[in-house]
Amino acid sequence: MILLTGGTSFNAKEFVHDYVGEIIILQHLNKKRIDKSDIFYLGGLKELKNFDNKKDIKTIINFASSINIKNNFFSNFSSSLYMLLRIYIFLKKFNPELVVNIGSMWQDVPKMRFKSYVFVKNLTDFIFIRLFKNVKYITIKLGDTYGVNDKRNKLVKILKSQLSSNELTLKGKKENLVFPIHTKSLSLIIRYLLTNRALFLNSNINYVRAYIEPYSLYEFTNIFSRANNFDKKITFGENKGILTKDLKPENDFCFLINENLYESLKDI
Repeated sequence: MILLTGGTSFNAKEFVHDYVGEIIILQHLNKKRIDKSDIFYLGGLKELKNFDNKKDIKTIINFASSINIKNNFFSNFSSSLYMLLRIYIFLKKFNPELVVNIGSMWQDVPKMRFKSYVFVKNLTDFIFIRLFKNVKYITIKLGDTYGVNDKRNKLVKILKSQLSSNELTLKGKKENLVFPIHTKSLSLIIRYLLTNRALFLNSNINYVRAYIEPYSLYEFTNIFSRANNFDKKITFGENKGILTKDLKPENDFCFLINENLYESLKDI
């Protein structure tokens, strides 16, 4: 049995839909539920404590780790690491085997390490790898997710909102890097980890890289334009982003992600 935090989030949607097996989702606010007979929705830690089958939970996946709306240390810490710690400490006596945290490719960018979002992710890694030796911990360094019906104020939504205009206007420099990964690919990666859990439980793997070779913002925007039959002007800004020289990836376990970006962007 799997427990998900942030199970109603955009990044979790494809996995929740695709996974075959029992899932417990700690409900966040009033987000829409997926109607599946093998999903149990709980209101929080109190309901988890009263859940009859809590001893059967062997995997915790922490999707509740995206940038908080306030995006400061306290809000990111309380919505991600603090809740994960409380859940794990409560379930520890039932011997869960695996904790999967949704990390970020920003963790491979040294200049970002003191940003609150990245700092909390690195702190989560440190605590679980160094202090909790009795559970296998894996963090998935995730790229820029996109997919169907994405309501977040991310690059794809910003571009889609301008398709009826005479030009696409972006604030970032054209050489800034984009690391696209479809939420369907994320679902495949997590299901691979679970299907092959014995391999990972008995390994020294703690970091999994889930982003492909990046595109420049210029390249990505041009692919998006062709996929959506937009042949008008594209204007870039001066905001600095991540450049090739900024990226210092570790020797992580890497997935070969084969996405046809052109076809994917046509379908969203």
